Amino acid sequence: MRIYELLYIVQSELDEEALGNLVSAIQETITANGGEILDSEEMGRRRLAYPIRHRLEGFYVLLHARMSQEAIDALERALRLSEDVLRYLLIKVEISGDTEEAQEADVDVEADTVNESQGG
Repeated sequence: MRIYELLYIVQSELDEEALGNLVSAIQETITANGGEILDSEEMGRRRLAYPIRHRLEGFYVLLHARMSQEAIDALERALRLSEDVLRYLLIKVEISGDTEEAQEADVDVEADTVNESQGG
């Protein structure tokens, strides 16, 4: 399973209880389909860059999870069907340095950059 980052915008008109229920339902969708929640952050109410469904503000939620394709399919279906979710973006997180070789390569590149900047 790979790690994904999900950012979704919820209607700002929801009260705290409804918002909490929606966030919980989305997290339950992930865990019920074999996913694992790594981190969840409610970023708060923010002004949208452009109106979405005649709304100028939305409540942003950022979530990191380890999911399989089955969990992704179920999650996207739930997000599309929810009338409270204005927009969402799901991306795969590329983690460099998973192996020792990759970590050593990163260190070598950093050392070369430092040497070049110092003139050597």
